[in-house]
Amino acid sequence: MEILYLNFTAPDDYATGNAIPRILRKYQDRDQASRMNRFSAYWWGASVVEQVDCFASVAEHQRHLLTPLGHDPGPLAAYEQARGQVRGFFLKHPRCSKIMVGMHGLYDDTTYGYSRPQHGAPRVSYEKAADIVLSFLRDDVGRRPISMSLVMCYGARSAQYDVSHDPDQLGGVARPDLSSAFAFKFYAGLCKYLNVKMSARTGAASFDDTTGASRVESELTLRHQIQIDRNPLTDQEQEQLYAQHQLELEMFMDEIRPQAANPRDQVQVKAADRRGAEFAHEQLLSLVGTDPLTRAKREAAMSRFRQLPQAKPKKSGKLTYEYDPGTHQVVIKSKYPEPRVVQRVNI
Repeated sequence: MEILYLNFTAPDDYATGNAIPRILRKYQDRDQASRMNRFSAYWWGASVVEQVDCFASVAEHQRHLLTPLGHDPGPLAAYEQARGQVRGFFLKHPRCSKIMVGMHGLYDDTTYGYSRPQHGAPRVSYEKAADIVLSFLRDDVGRRPISMSLVMCYGARSAQYDVSHDPDQLGGVARPDLSSAFAFKFYAGLCKYLNVKMSARTGAASFDDTTGASRVESELTLRHQIQIDRNPLTDQEQEQLYAQHQLELEMFMDEIRPQAANPRDQVQVKAADRRGAEFAHEQLLSLVGTDPLTRAKREAAMSRFRQLPQAKPKKSGKLTYEYDPGTHQVVIKSKYPEPRVVQRVNI
């Protein structure tokens, strides 16, 4: 598989630096399996993922668009360098049909992608991102079919971010309007000019260490994270908690992280770890309320639960977008647990 990765995060971003080797590992494993089939090995060759850093070119590209015809827009070194790298990639890999676009996203922002996962970081709007991606791809891709993956936490999440985006909650009346998401608006800027099908995720996204498969934050995890963000414990509340509920909190933490009677016995250690994990999961399913003690328990349970695979399942939170030129609609599908159409949007 030949993959072009258009990176809108900071060039030294830790998440991107980890994601690309994992993505490559996923396709290298497929390469190894295909070696048993000589035709497949000949056709696909060895997989490659090439990263092109695009964020530095955002300001230059905007300046270029705003400069009146015939006037000098000034130096466009970063933009031309990125564009030249894309052209060079397609010269080496003319059959490439897989594009990844990477940036950070925040669950409460459907307008901007970020260079780092925090408010206040340099950002790019969906309009500018789509315009730059289109300018990089249009000449080399033309109208041949391509597959695009928006590698962005919460990219497919709607403006109703605190409403469940579980597959069974999508589609129908009074459900999240998926056309308000960054991913939809970004895709709408591309799909009339490129023959592209795109995927995006409704939660925080990552790639599995071993297999490279994508993982997406569960709705349970995000629901509690939103509650934690909305009601952080103040210093005064924490002091009161330890003054009034210290013993209860200590007992709760013992349940979250139980100790094996013999720490050298791996069977006991693993059994204790399972008990703690199950307890944390049970607490997140049952914890209700905004009083300081409940909030403290929620934070402790979340800290433990985030370490578990079920906090980011492999098969969850993935939406796909495909433009139907006959009806002028974007068809949005939920991939898991079974593919189904959840919304159609006229554009």
